Amino acid sequence: MACLALVSMVALSGCVGQEKTGGPQYKNDVITIEDYYVSNLKPYAGSEATMEFLVQNNGEHPVGRVTVSFFDTSGLTVKILKCSGEEIPLSDESRPTCVFGESEALVAIEPLDVRQVVLRLGMPSDSVIKKPTSFTVSYRIEYDYSGYRKADLPVVDGVTVRTASSKYSQSTPSYGPIRLDFEMPVRGEHKEGTQTVKEYWGVRDEPFEVVFKLTDVADSKLKDKTPIIAAGNLMLDAKGSLARADGLPCDFCKPGETGCMGTDSKYLYLGKDAKVPSELRCSFRSYDFIEPETFATLWAQYNYTYGYTLTEKFEVQPVGEAG
Repeated sequence: MACLALVSMVALSGCVGQEKTGGPQYKNDVITIEDYYVSNLKPYAGSEATMEFLVQNNGEHPVGRVTVSFFDTSGLTVKILKCSGEEIPLSDESRPTCVFGESEALVAIEPLDVRQVVLRLGMPSDSVIKKPTSFTVSYRIEYDYSGYRKADLPVVDGVTVRTASSKYSQSTPSYGPIRLDFEMPVRGEHKEGTQTVKEYWGVRDEPFEVVFKLTDVADSKLKDKTPIIAAGNLMLDAKGSLARADGLPCDFCKPGETGCMGTDSKYLYLGKDAKVPSELRCSFRSYDFIEPETFATLWAQYNYTYGYTLTEKFEVQPVGEAG
């Protein structure tokens, strides 16, 4: 997937967090199949059967590209494919595919909006089907999406203040099948009732390592087998007094460094493809502030293509048997 246009991470500060009860019910499974219908799972030989469903955007943002591609249809004949009511020309050289939102002519799917897919299949003739015979149709749904997260880490000067009075926080995860969590350096802990609460902060000019945990939080039936965030498609914006600690290990690069896919010097970019799940690491240093205590802010935005495969099974009946 080509790197999507970078949304201003500052602008995201107004939309971080998940919807409260009573508002729109968004989901991490951003693109799902709804109102699924099959006209006949046990059709007669020589007849036709129709698969029909809605592609729904459950995310909090428009989805700019969604594809529904049918394959593994050997033995069956694709008669008609309709995408949002428009009949798509069929070719023996390519898979029957619906594409939504890829260009200005194909409008993005807005949050909680749907697109219809209709596939009509022709069954093998009665000269081929002499006994009940199974055929499988597979189809893959793929879409482009983005996630984001922010972390605010208190940093002390280590001289007048040695222990942070402010609390570390990270924003609520954005919706989507791939989730990012920050792991910051633990400096202490305290008891709140029966619970042990960890305390996080940094010290001026002392490098510390941040771990970025990527996990797949999609429903088990809708998981991609090999989700990947491509090099350059996870971007970090270190704000305030925070900067990458040069000379220490880091999975992120600056534009101009060998092999770095980024172009904007404001950001750090993922240096190589990252499979999900995985843990990425980078060392930072907070410097050049005069207050006894301040905050270091780290924004992360990541763009990716996600997909999953579903199947339907037809048992074609010989003419004269129940169908």
